[in-house]
Amino acid sequence: MIRGHLRMESSSSVRIDPSRMFLLLDSAAEEDEAANGSNLADGFSTLAHVNLDGSFEWKNVPVGRYTVEISDASEMPEWFLKSISGGGRDVLQSGLSVNGGTVTLDMVASDRGATAEGIATDAKDQPVADSLVVAVPETNFRNRPERYRKTNSDQSGRFILRGLPPGDYTLFAWESVEGEAYLNPEFLKMYEGQGKALHANEGERATVQLRVIPASPDEP
Repeated sequence: MIRGHLRMESSSSVRIDPSRMFLLLDSAAEEDEAANGSNLADGFSTLAHVNLDGSFEWKNVPVGRYTVEISDASEMPEWFLKSISGGGRDVLQSGLSVNGGTVTLDMVASDRGATAEGIATDAKDQPVADSLVVAVPETNFRNRPERYRKTNSDQSGRFILRGLPPGDYTLFAWESVEGEAYLNPEFLKMYEGQGKALHANEGERATVQLRVIPASPDEP
């Protein structure tokens, strides 16, 4: 079992209801993928609802390594998990191990995620609509899908990425990408130097202009 308490750290004076939030337990290792689905037959679900008092729990968690993320961040886009501690140590980056027994977590969520906004343009500096804009985290977090942020540019080429946890990112804009290929390090290597570096501070709002990477000839 994993149980714990989530504290909501808000920049607003308005009290935030923790029960609006759901948490997702994600496998931190490829070999644990079988445990990453909703293994309902064993009474295990990857989703946990945060209660009004901030408490949460996952029952019947299979042995393995896991990370925690906010589920469906689109509902609360400015929020990110600022800290996760278990057994007296920080497990935000490393993840946590489940080997039987009960794991207790103390977590803090903050609504002071950084924001990156701007315009995606082509080689002639004309706005590009519906391009895929992705904030790719620094190397240490590239195996953590929840650390990425993505959106699509609107009809005017404008985009906005919310809830960026503090850290270093490279922002890319693609005309077309198959699935979530940007999660693949080999895919990203092909576009080195075509993104824009961004250092995101907590609560910061940055403006950037991105050059859209054209679709490769073999893409539909």
